[in-house]
Amino acid sequence: MQSVTTKAIEALPEIISSKGVLFTFDGFGNSSINLTVRFWVKYNREEKDYLIALNHAIIELKKAYDENDITIPF
Repeated sequence: MQSVTTKAIEALPEIISSKGVLFTFDGFGNSSINLTVRFWVKYNREEKDYLIALNHAIIELKKAYDENDITIPF
């Protein structure tokens, strides 16, 4: 899961690749292991830069997880 997540985020055009991607496991949910993914984005002092990058990250993570049979519990 960590490598799938990291690769999906590293492929985003909005990130600052030299800063890397920080992936950590945070704890356990009722039927999951919770995680945090942090990455740095090219920011031009507009909130939309962050929101666009976050939107793309979520879309790409979902695609990558589906392609690798990683399920998200609800």
